[in-house]
Amino acid sequence: MDERDAKIISILSKDPEATQQAVANYVGITQPAVHMRIRRLKKMGLLQPKFELNLKKLGFQAAKVDIVAKNTRDVLRTFENCPYFLDGFVTTGACNVSLLFAAEDQSSLRCLVERHVSRHPAVESTHEDSLVSSAKELTMPVDLDGATKKIAPCGIICRQCPHYKSGDCLGCPATIYYRGKVWKTNGASRLGEGTIVELDQMVDHDRIWV
Repeated sequence: MDERDAKIISILSKDPEATQQAVANYVGITQPAVHMRIRRLKKMGLLQPKFELNLKKLGFQAAKVDIVAKNTRDVLRTFENCPYFLDGFVTTGACNVSLLFAAEDQSSLRCLVERHVSRHPAVESTHEDSLVSSAKELTMPVDLDGATKKIAPCGIICRQCPHYKSGDCLGCPATIYYRGKVWKTNGASRLGEGTIVELDQMVDHDRIWV
């Protein structure tokens, strides 16, 4: 990555909707050169194309779960494909794993921690904190296609879960048992306007969509 690449990344970070021509004018090179550099930066993994949803505008609740785990990789591997999973970290200190989750309501979050995280065979203890606010807006990737699976990515079958049976949990959005309003089920999903946050996506010859 050279100085021109750094300038391209800088302007896109400040103005993600800037056209490639505007970027070219700022950097002092041609638009085709900007296009090629963006392609190369993506191949290098320095620019990551993705679409994500704004959690605050969706009205989602978020929580941080600190864990003492016997096997950190096993814990992260279990939840990496969970629709409610934002991110996970191996940490130092009293706890060695920290997980971030977000869901439509506090009840589903609590059930997720109590039923799935706390009972994981590699987990020795957990401590959960609700996230009240954040310095930057939190976003998460969401697959809004209709789910057809009966088993959640973590290996749980929702209909056998007591929290799901009692109505305390909305179920896993990756399965047919999900009964919330955000993820697409039975051909319909209900999202409010302005919930999409598009990041570094759809580079064409004229515009970068973010």
